Amino acid sequence: MATLEARTIEGVRTEHASRVLPFAQSGARAFSDHLWLVIVVTLGSIIRLATLPAKSLWNDEIISITIASHPLGEILRARLRIGETAAQADYLYTNNPPLHLVILHAAQAISRTEFAYRLPFAIAGIATIPVVFLVMRRLFRNEIAIASTVLFALSPLHVAYSQEARPTAFLVLLALTGLLLLIRAMESGGVGNWVAFAVVTILNIWNSYFALMLVVPMFCMIAGMHLLRLWRLNDRQGAHRVLLGMSLSAGAVVLSAVPLIADLRATSEMNSVAVGENGPRLAKIVQSIMLLTFTGNPIPQNFLTGALVVLFFMIGLAQLLRVRDSAATPTLIWIAVPLIILGIVDSNHVLEMRYILFVLPLVIAITLEGLFATVGLFSRRCSARSRQFGISAVSTGLVVLSLLGLTVQPTKAISGQPIKPDWNSVVEKYTAAASPESCLILVDGSGHAMFEIVGYYLNERDTEPCAIDARDPRFLEIVSTHPDLWWGIGTQFYPEERVTELRVEFSGDAEISSHFLAILIHPGIEAGVSPLALTRGVLQQAIETLEPVGSAKTSPYPSFRESLVNLTLLQCGTATSPATVSSLLDGYLSYDRINSDLTWQRAEDRLARGDTDGARILALRLIGLSPGNPAAYRLLAEIELESGGRDATSYEWAATVLRSDSQPSTTLDFTGCAGPDPGEVPLATN
Repeated sequence: MATLEARTIEGVRTEHASRVLPFAQSGARAFSDHLWLVIVVTLGSIIRLATLPAKSLWNDEIISITIASHPLGEILRARLRIGETAAQADYLYTNNPPLHLVILHAAQAISRTEFAYRLPFAIAGIATIPVVFLVMRRLFRNEIAIASTVLFALSPLHVAYSQEARPTAFLVLLALTGLLLLIRAMESGGVGNWVAFAVVTILNIWNSYFALMLVVPMFCMIAGMHLLRLWRLNDRQGAHRVLLGMSLSAGAVVLSAVPLIADLRATSEMNSVAVGENGPRLAKIVQSIMLLTFTGNPIPQNFLTGALVVLFFMIGLAQLLRVRDSAATPTLIWIAVPLIILGIVDSNHVLEMRYILFVLPLVIAITLEGLFATVGLFSRRCSARSRQFGISAVSTGLVVLSLLGLTVQPTKAISGQPIKPDWNSVVEKYTAAASPESCLILVDGSGHAMFEIVGYYLNERDTEPCAIDARDPRFLEIVSTHPDLWWGIGTQFYPEERVTELRVEFSGDAEISSHFLAILIHPGIEAGVSPLALTRGVLQQAIETLEPVGSAKTSPYPSFRESLVNLTLLQCGTATSPATVSSLLDGYLSYDRINSDLTWQRAEDRLARGDTDGARILALRLIGLSPGNPAAYRLLAEIELESGGRDATSYEWAATVLRSDSQPSTTLDFTGCAGPDPGEVPLATN
């Protein structure tokens, strides 16, 4: 039995501690650990709470907050697809289970401020710190547990996600708490541990579908490996106890997931989640590993510190693979299983760090293992005091780097860190000076500024000054009736040097204010210059500076080109104005958006059999789904050419502009406007 105890996770840790410390010293160390933990939690709380309301809400937060403002029963019926219409279910849709909406609904009853909305998630982030220490203390030696907890508390990535009203902070807290409870339940049994484990896991799958997709499989794998170990040790009683506890817990979790099945299915279809049949699996796994190691980067987007994390993580991983005790097993499973699943599953989303943020503490701990092993190797001939000094110096350096990383703006992190453009400050400045003749023209790559963020902040101010997206079908009307135009420009998809150049271009005759990832430009009203001409001039200048020839081919959102295409098609009186945000949002949550490839094939099939009206409808739908896609305009040009419509050249011109094969002309004409002859933009033959 002593042998069995020594081979369990707790046994390995206890045995190691007993070899190192006498009882009295062990008690002093425990007191010191608790003191350190209080200090670290306090520091982590200050960092997360002090700047909580400082950042503007971003689109995903506002979507959740807007949904949470509805009656709780209505939210749950819509999200669980119980007695609600498809339209209502779509209107109250977000790609996460409803628990975080319930939390936000409760927060709204207290206050409708950024601080109140984000506070529960910040508390979850703070509560994760002591849980990390308890987990690390069971899996690693004491100094690694302490150091990894400190670095986790200072992690710029975890701090950023603790400051947004989305499920990620609770996903990390509940996943690590579940791991701690599972380890305790497997070690000592006890109904209480298994019940607590089941409750925490149920809460997690109601909080995030990533818990169901990534965390639950890890729990099953850890329990399965532990069962196999007990079976090999011939501990049948222990194996039966763990099998019974895990079976009952799994049964409760499965039953709790049944109400989520309809919403889970809709979410999977919406995000095109499926087991991949083709594609570079090895490349995806390598990408996952790189993403995994960069979660521990103390300075986001800094290549040097990121590369060092990768190096020492690999060294620490090699060290861990050499260990034969059972503490290594859950650690390796916790790291490997999410990467394998994400390598197999495909979706229409890029791989982001928030998906796997719950592995961050173990990534840090493994990196520290590699770092301390390297320090020990180079100081082998030094005294124990010198080695300890070296390790302390390295640990202090990591803390300093993490503190420096906290000063880096979130957008400087690699894919996955929250990006929150400061549209709130843009709205504040605009509304303070707006008149009845004013209108705020928004050019934002993602399209969220007008329909979520700016609209939300305008409503919160109980004011209704004019604001419109430049791709809206009312754009020409607004330009014609509001001579005082302001421009709110989202800059997150453009290089910083180009944004600076744009500010310089406008600095001579316009008022400019800069905010985080957004700028506000007020060119004013020029005597003798029509608002339409001024609008064209602004768009033309922005295209030349931010989206020059060739750049839109690699830019995911050529927003100014889309806006100029929209304005021109509106002005020239085409039968339709497809390049609009309204068409993008029309049916945004419907199944047609998911099946865009199928829609494209249907449009081409209808064109092939001469059904030009049916093909046109589907082509407009495709443009609505992807307003910056030149191929969709080219398809519409083919349809117009086949049907003898007057707008074929218009749509071919739009495709040319969006391909950025040429600089768009400031004088355009295809259906009655003064401008180039249609022969200047010939239709392509292939």
